Amino acid sequence: MQFPHRYFYPAIIGLILSIFLINSYQANASPKNDSTVPTSTLVTPLRPTPTSTIQYTDLATATPSTTPTITNTSSPTIEPTPPMLFTPLLFHQPPNLVPDGEPVDLLFCNQESIDIPDNNPSGATSLLTIDESRFLVDLDVRINVTHSWTGDIKTRLTHQETGKSIDLIDRPGVPATSSGCETDNIVVILDDDISSPVENKCADAAPAISGSYIPNQPLHTFDGDRLSGSWILTISDNNNSDVGKLNDWCLAAAVYEIPLLPTEIPQQPELPTQAFTSGISGISIWQLLQD
Repeated sequence: MQFPHRYFYPAIIGLILSIFLINSYQANASPKNDSTVPTSTLVTPLRPTPTSTIQYTDLATATPSTTPTITNTSSPTIEPTPPMLFTPLLFHQPPNLVPDGEPVDLLFCNQESIDIPDNNPSGATSLLTIDESRFLVDLDVRINVTHSWTGDIKTRLTHQETGKSIDLIDRPGVPATSSGCETDNIVVILDDDISSPVENKCADAAPAISGSYIPNQPLHTFDGDRLSGSWILTISDNNNSDVGKLNDWCLAAAVYEIPLLPTEIPQQPELPTQAFTSGISGISIWQLLQD
């Protein structure tokens, strides 16, 4: 049987294409057993797509934000702290009785000259009347006396309202000598804060006593009293043949709104005149210092 020539060639071409397709399908569906060779896929990198716009601000023209917003992104866990206990101190605190300010210095003088009668223990008096209700903190006395024999002179200060009275000068040089200091005149400031006593002073030339000295009795006797009232200075001549006069005298007072308590002076403990230590006896150091 013979095929027509026109059908032969197309059949052959179709058969060849079928065999090629079958072989290609089997190659893709059943790979070789040797699968250790990795296969890779070529991936084309993609250009990133921007999702936001960055804006730049000129710092020279920028307006600062006065209310920054702070977002707390964490929530820490804080352990509770036990409360602190405060125990009050129990004590008694006295009220503050001292007002503000410093003591005020005042000066009161009597410049009236008076004669001192000769050899008359009653002497003469001079008066200072003061209208000042504040309290004395410190008191000094200034005295100016013309007299030809200082050892004859005694002066006494009295505060009439309180009745307090002290001797300021009591015949300087007596009893070291029977008639005392023979040099003329007294120009003195009497002050408790000075270390040298007036009773031992007698210069060779007039004035016999000048400068600042401790009075015969302490002026702090008047501390804490009101300054107001009558202050009397009594001056007398206590031997014959010499006369003189009180030229002037003054009270220099420091006053305060309230009375201030005086500072207590510690007392020196009494020590024995002899001591015995481990069989050793002798005069104590305190006794040596007093001698």
